[in-house]
Order: sequence, then C-alpha cells, then structure tokens
Amino acid sequence: MTASLSSLIQNSATTWEYLQTASLPIVLYGTGDGADKIMSAMQAASIPLHAIFVSDDFYRNQRFHGFSVTTLSQLEAVLSDFIIVVAFGSHLPEIIDRVISMAQKHPLVIPDVPVYGHTLFDRSFALSHIAELEAAYALLVDDASRRVFQQVLSYKLTGRLTPLLQSASPKQEIFSTLLPLHDHESYLDLGAYRGDTIQEFLTATGGKYDAITALEPDARSFKKLTQFSEPLAAVRLLPYGVSDQNEVIQMKTGRGRGSSASSASGGTPVQMITIDSLALPVSYLKMDVEGFEAAALRGGADTLKQQKPKLNIACYHRSEDLYRLPLLIHELQPAYQIFMRRHPCLPCWDLNLYCR
Repeated sequence: MTASLSSLIQNSATTWEYLQTASLPIVLYGTGDGADKIMSAMQAASIPLHAIFVSDDFYRNQRFHGFSVTTLSQLEAVLSDFIIVVAFGSHLPEIIDRVISMAQKHPLVIPDVPVYGHTLFDRSFALSHIAELEAAYALLVDDASRRVFQQVLSYKLTGRLTPLLQSASPKQEIFSTLLPLHDHESYLDLGAYRGDTIQEFLTATGGKYDAITALEPDARSFKKLTQFSEPLAAVRLLPYGVSDQNEVIQMKTGRGRGSSASSASGGTPVQMITIDSLALPVSYLKMDVEGFEAAALRGGADTLKQQKPKLNIACYHRSEDLYRLPLLIHELQPAYQIFMRRHPCLPCWDLNLYCR
C-alpha cells in the first residue's frame, strides 16, 4: 500500500511541471478568486500566461490583471492550439460537459488550489505528508473509498480531468447505503447555507425527524435559511460559526456559498461556538464550514465520543484535509467506519467523509 501511493506521487507529472515545460501557449479559462490563486501559483513557478477567456455569456469586453479578456472562439481564430487552464468551479452538468468538450479539442488542466489557505498540494507537499496520507488511506473501510482517495490524489497532483471525473459518484448512494437515516433523527447542520442540506435531510427522512439545529454565520444566507425553515417544526436556527472555542472572530461573509476568517481589521464580527457547548442530542451531524472543519471537530470531541452521531464532513477546503480529517475523526472516535465519496463538480469539491 505504501509503495502504491508513493509511486503515484513520485511518477505523476504535476500540474506545474507540465505547464513549466509546455511548448503551447497557456490560456486561462475564467476570472475571479480561483483565477487569482492560479495566476499567483503560475507566477511563482515562472509559467507564462498568454491570454484569458471566459464563456460567451460572461463576456463583457472586460480586463483582468492587465489582460483583455476574450472568448474561446476569438482565441481559436488566432491560435491553432493552446493549453486551457480552468480557473473556476461549477456543479452544473452543462458547465462540466462544456469543459469536457473543450478537453477533446485542446490540452486542458484544472489546477488544484486550496479553497482556503495557501499551501499547494504539489509533489513536495505530498511527499512531506506521505505517512499521514498512508495512515488516512488505511482508515477507509471499502474499496470504493480507497479508489476515490487514489483518484483524488492523482487529480490533485496532475490537474487532469480523467481522475477528477472518475472520482465522482451520485449522492443518491449516501442515504440509501452509507448513512441511512431514520425518522427520529436529531440533526445538527453546520454551515446550513440557505437550507439546501436541510431539504436533503427532509428528503432522506421523508420529512420525519425529532429536531433540526442549523448554524449559518453569513447574514444574507441566514435570512434565506430563516425563510426556508418557516414552515418546519422543531427547527432551531443560530447565526453562528463553529470552531474549537467560543469566541468572536472577524469573518469575510457575503461570498455566496463560502465565508472565511479575516484579519482583525476587516470583515464582519461572527460569534463562533463549539459543538460541545450546544449540549444537544445529535444523531446526525453534517459539517461544511469553509475550512474550519478540523477546529469544529475538536470542539465536538465530547459529542463524538459520547454520542457517536453519523457524520457527513466536507473534506476539500484545505490541502491538508485529505489526510488530517480522517485521522482526526479516528482519534476522537475510533469506533467510526470511515467512507470517502466525491460528488460531481469541478474542480475537486464536494469531497466528503461519511462516518457511521
């Protein structure tokens, strides 16, 4: 087992190595936060960028980091071939299909850059954490989980589309097979956004449950969550974040799906609390808390040890989450069976640990 992961790491041509040795022009597909991170990594690796393009429906004759943004058809009119670097994320099937179609015409990579933090998952990072990666891999209890782990590792190193697509499976399997929910669940939803995961829970339980407690720190999302939850019984909503201690931090909110810690001089004050301080009965716990997963798990140590709720934990926000979160869950509650699944999206988001 050790040799197989080590061999994968040693023998994979990484995203940045591939781009450094490219003979074709390199063009960026997309603008925004993901593009900022990829351009920064390319600059650090002395990788030249030739152009930036966006989808036709986003084209506004705009500029981005000094580049005149263009469209794919405009690029194809002046360049016979080029390498496409995808710099955004999407769950939409039509967008995923569009990227697949582009990859059939031009070389294409989707670099793995962390949603939060600044550490790239490159060969050096992987080799420096090979012991933790192997230990996390060994905790996975089924062949499908181990296959997903290897495919995700391959994707993170290479940025290639094939292992990314191969690692994805439909969500329908989760509540029918891995985490079957009954009609007396006490559900704790951490990072409830606008109610989409409460709806997922209601669908899985047929609308029957004992209680729902949902936390969402972003004010605009919390307002939508409140509207969504109005018809529901036995629901408690809290405008808090979750971490390993009860404190107020500065957080950048209003970023759509995600919020993140900010500097002391910027952002919005957000009350952070621990899972244990809620002192709730919890039979099912879902956590997608934008890079605070490890801290939140530590703040729920007693709950995991004493109640062993079923877990649904996002495992993709930080480069170290791939190994750190399985190891931490096992440390806090060794009785858990740990599964790993990833659901369709670009890039390597919606990677989750399911534990029972």
